[in-house]
Amino acid sequence: MTGAIVCGAGTAGLAAAATLRGAGIEVIVLEQTGQIGASWRTRYDGLRLNTTGWMSTQPGFRASRRRYGEFPSRDAWVQYLEDYAAHHCVDVRFGTHVRRLEAANGGWRVETDRGDLQARFVVIATGFDHDPNLPDWPGCERRKLLREVGTLIAEDVRRNRLNRRPVYATADTALDAGATEVSSGAVAG
Repeated sequence: MTGAIVCGAGTAGLAAAATLRGAGIEVIVLEQTGQIGASWRTRYDGLRLNTTGWMSTQPGFRASRRRYGEFPSRDAWVQYLEDYAAHHCVDVRFGTHVRRLEAANGGWRVETDRGDLQARFVVIATGFDHDPNLPDWPGCERRKLLREVGTLIAEDVRRNRLNRRPVYATADTALDAGATEVSSGAVAG
């Protein structure tokens, strides 16, 4: 029986795994994709954290300004997550889909597409924003959230088309979209 299984190799899952390892608990991280920080990789090109790197640092490994930038870009943050996992020697099992969890033998049985695992503890860190909630707004047949379509901004800005249709996004994403449009010359600043 493994000490702990963490489902998800994003920011929270890696931090949980590193913290558990630091407490002397054997940890396995199960990740359904083939990469650490998979959700971050699908964000739009111009994404930057809206907090400084040092404020976003995970336990036990500083996100230095020199290496990752003052406000890390999407790619810099993905690199930080990869470096974080390597620094803490996190055991990530890629391409593993968790199908079911159930209490068993004083711990948990984790059913995956690669067989069952047993652990004393299970941490679910699969993220909260995988599936966007797109309201049904009348007259908007081509609505997209920017984070859902990682290349929308870059593609449409290159084609000078972004300013011809509405972009629905939350505060920081909307600001990033506007800055991308202006810096690319798609619209006047």
